[in-house]
Amino acid sequence: MRKFLLLILITVIGCTLISCEGSDVPDGLGVITVSEADGFKLYCPEGWTVMTANTGTGKTVWGAKRSSYNNISITFTEAEMPDGLLEAADNTLALKAIEAYYEKSLADFPEDMKVTTVSAPALSNFGNAQAAYKVIYTYKYENLDFAALQYLIKQDSAFYIFTYTSYGDPAAEDSDYTRYYEDVDLSIKSFEFITKSGSTAEAPGYEKDADGDLLVSDRALCGFDLYLPEEIEVICSSGYVTAKLSDTASIYLGKATATGVQINEYWERRKSELERFTDGKVQEIDVNATNKSDTEKKVILGNLSEKLVASYEYKYVIDGVEYHCYQIMGLDSFNGYVFTYTATEAEYQSHLSVIEEIIKKVKF
Repeated sequence: MRKFLLLILITVIGCTLISCEGSDVPDGLGVITVSEADGFKLYCPEGWTVMTANTGTGKTVWGAKRSSYNNISITFTEAEMPDGLLEAADNTLALKAIEAYYEKSLADFPEDMKVTTVSAPALSNFGNAQAAYKVIYTYKYENLDFAALQYLIKQDSAFYIFTYTSYGDPAAEDSDYTRYYEDVDLSIKSFEFITKSGSTAEAPGYEKDADGDLLVSDRALCGFDLYLPEEIEVICSSGYVTAKLSDTASIYLGKATATGVQINEYWERRKSELERFTDGKVQEIDVNATNKSDTEKKVILGNLSEKLVASYEYKYVIDGVEYHCYQIMGLDSFNGYVFTYTATEAEYQSHLSVIEEIIKKVKF
């Protein structure tokens, strides 16, 4: 879990969703990813939508949502190996390591979320994983009652966390948690670790522009053309684009999902969500900077009207690491778009010139 995993809640809020689809998959399921490079096959219930994203911490979160109108979801990510788990000589010692990890992780939840353990960690099965431990807990978020089913998974020398999040009492027959449990359970049983290829998949044949930058987005899916230097690694390109400049620096561009609010309201909502999971307050540096004067440096997001864009620069700390963000929100006639650059404070300045060129070349 840990705080970078809690930040997933915020990362995926901004993601535009794409349909789960694929061939040669179990009946009733769709594909999240089948990857020899990552070493596993992960499925979601049929009809759910993929929300895979990069958290900006060098970790990828694979997941899917029941719909864009609620927070019923599944996520899967690699995490830090719990102390003592790798060296555990038997199931008893391994369970003690998992219990200690879980108890320590509970302290990372904000107090007002009122986390309650329903079912303590216990040895279970997760697809063909070597060892998995199941835990169920409930919590409150924005006055809603959530239930989470979580599997803490050890495979060789790696550790993974799978989470099913839904609403209501996990023991109640009429709760959303119970309603979708069987579909999620089929995804769990169908999960499969496979032999890693040892190499990444062949890079897509992106079109190059006159500067040698690659067109990494599909306008039909996301509504924009995004060009990136060839050395930047694309993590996901679908209804949104995420890419990393390094293990601790990333960018995101996609449609805004918080509609019907003013730009300043969007920021206050974003800040409030961040502060639930960070170490202390979000430090505002230059917030809601708009193009009010001809003498000021212009806030630009591609070819969007300068009158309809605003920028936010801020910092926050997670697990003792300080992150620096530059975010731009812009509007066209039909949609809002959000661009976010996130890096550790030590690395932030080194990518700014590249970020500036990327922002200039976006076409909506």
